[in-house]
Amino acid sequence: MDELSDRLAASEHFDDVILLEGRHEVQQTVDQYIGVWRSVNDVRVQLGEEKFEQFLDYARRRIGDAKTVRTIYLTRAWAARRVSA
Repeated sequence: MDELSDRLAASEHFDDVILLEGRHEVQQTVDQYIGVWRSVNDVRVQLGEEKFEQFLDYARRRIGDAKTVRTIYLTRAWAARRVSA
């Protein structure tokens, strides 16, 4: 994702590439936080089931006795004008 702006700008198909980026914070219960990770299929596929479960166990250990987890989300959106052929 970090290289997408450069790739779009270098493309002959797009012009006026703009990257919009924003962060927002969510306070979640531990179950909600782990549930969000379970919903991220690409991470599960990249790690495989065994390593994914190890990751979740690691996250639970790091959270410890905390009742909530402060999560900061980063959202990115690209806009570009398509160059006429």
